[in-house]
Amino acid sequence: MKKDSVAHIIVVTLAVCFVCSIAVSMAAVLLRDQQNINSELARKRNILIAANVIDPQKVTPAEVEDIFSRAEVKLVDLQEGSFIDEADSPIDISTYDQRKAEGDPQLSMDLNSKQDIASISRRERYSLIYYINNGDKTSAIFPIRGYGLWSTLRGYLALSTADYNTIVGVTFYEHAETPGLGGEVDNEDWKNQWRGKKLFSDDGSSTIQLTRTASGSDNQVDALSGATLTSNGVNNLINFWFGELGFGDLINKLK
Repeated sequence: MKKDSVAHIIVVTLAVCFVCSIAVSMAAVLLRDQQNINSELARKRNILIAANVIDPQKVTPAEVEDIFSRAEVKLVDLQEGSFIDEADSPIDISTYDQRKAEGDPQLSMDLNSKQDIASISRRERYSLIYYINNGDKTSAIFPIRGYGLWSTLRGYLALSTADYNTIVGVTFYEHAETPGLGGEVDNEDWKNQWRGKKLFSDDGSSTIQLTRTASGSDNQVDALSGATLTSNGVNNLINFWFGELGFGDLINKLK
């Protein structure tokens, strides 16, 4: 077979593709355990960031594991708006994959267009909540998610257990929003605005809002400049997860 023939080129191309595919597959299999470890570490790290108990620029993996080992994890039934005793739990907290449950018809409910203000399609029945003590203060960290402009934003919002209303911190750890615009949900200065704000208004009729006219109000945060749809998405996901279909009923019982 001549080296410059079409047949030779095709054979070489297929051989290279085959070798590369084998190499990629082997790498994926060999690195899967480490990827799972890294993913779990990132989850714990973001929970601690929301609780404002670590410096994300300085904390080590060992410190993350040590601090998180002291966290208390509780399971809440969102349908009933109450915690589930471990002895009576239908879910093993240690192995519960909440993200997987989102799409499981046995563990989640379909949302109609009126209910689905966060554009998540389905809501899992059971959710994990994390309690972390920081000195004489304890925070409850709630998982949140909702659609922005281009993607589903996933994060955590922490509340002080003193009133289940004062925001300790917020973080969005996964999204594909536009860098420099909606992607500013990662901006530390913007996230710092949330600390000390009130999740609910004084009369409890509304949740914290992103607005262009925020002026020091306890119930408002500056909207993301040039990112109206992402800001609206954050408003919607907060309203959903701390409303009656999310953690609203539980929080009302805990106050």
